[in-house]
Amino acid sequence: MLSLPLRQADGGLHALLLRHVDLLAREATRPVGWRERLQAQVEEALERGEPSLASVCARLGMSPRGLQRRLKAEGRTFREVTEDARLEKARRLLADDSLNVAGIAQRVGYSDARALRRAFQRWTGMSPGRYRRSTSAA
Repeated sequence: MLSLPLRQADGGLHALLLRHVDLLAREATRPVGWRERLQAQVEEALERGEPSLASVCARLGMSPRGLQRRLKAEGRTFREVTEDARLEKARRLLADDSLNVAGIAQRVGYSDARALRRAFQRWTGMSPGRYRRSTSAA
């Protein structure tokens, strides 16, 4: 039965699934250090709500002080790591024209669109709307 062709095969879904499998294979083979694990935990914490140092450290199996020392050795703070994760997530979400700025703000941990606009302006020097227009024109 496995060799029989599917009468209702979805070519687009097949291509999407192949790309996803390739992505998963690349992710599985790349070495994961503490920075990558930290980034992943901060991004997951953003999905759940506000990422806190204590909750992220608990998931990493580290003490908050230990993480702060490691970050300080690299000239970074937990707040900077969190802001970087918010920025990257906001950029990805802005690429989807179906999402409004208020929805994106909520998904990156801000209470409203105004707070995201201020932060995005500080991060990039442009508003989320202007950033969206510049990426859709490219």
